[in-house]
Amino acid sequence: MRKFVIFYTLDVIWIVFFLSLAIMKNLSTQTGLLAIEDLGRFVLFSVLCFVGIIAFVIVVIIQLVYMKKK
Repeated sequence: MRKFVIFYTLDVIWIVFFLSLAIMKNLSTQTGLLAIEDLGRFVLFSVLCFVGIIAFVIVVIIQLVYMKKK
């Protein structure tokens, strides 16, 4: 049970960190090539945030199955 709590804590930190980075990149007022670079980083940070959310859902499902077996 403790390993799930550790994972949840790390995963929430992961999601909040990359979500905040994505929001900061989205607020950029640059134009031209710099704007395209910021858009690329925004997409990268958004995808990393999404990966964290998917991992969170998978571990919740694994924990529910694990608890049903006990």
